[in-house]
Amino acid sequence: KSYPLDDESGRRMAILKVACDSGGEAGVTTKAYEYYRNLRKQKLHRHFMLVKGASQFNATLIRQTYPSPGKQRKKGARKVTIRGDVPLLMLNTHQIKDGVINDLQREFPGPRFVHFPHWLPESF
Repeated sequence: KSYPLDDESGRRMAILKVACDSGGEAGVTTKAYEYYRNLRKQKLHRHFMLVKGASQFNATLIRQTYPSPGKQRKKGARKVTIRGDVPLLMLNTHQIKDGVINDLQREFPGPRFVHFPHWLPESF
């Protein structure tokens, strides 16, 4: 599926991949894994990726993993069955956020400078 760009050029933007946070409140991880497995059955999984924030500040920036099969991991008051069949991108959110903040603070156009549209209000 694609969506028209709002610049009157006639160009369209397709969605390459959707990322979904697999952590959170009780039951979220299990539901996220089940959703991925359902997409895989429909052959739609190539456009979907589960992500999770790594808790260590010195973790690898981005790492793909398959959580260990056959284990039950206790997360809060619930247990999540892990089969090792679902890919998960572990993100070092600390470093990613630091990079975004640095990019937003750049004063002059150039590499990694963030451009905002003229129509955004100053309050943004």
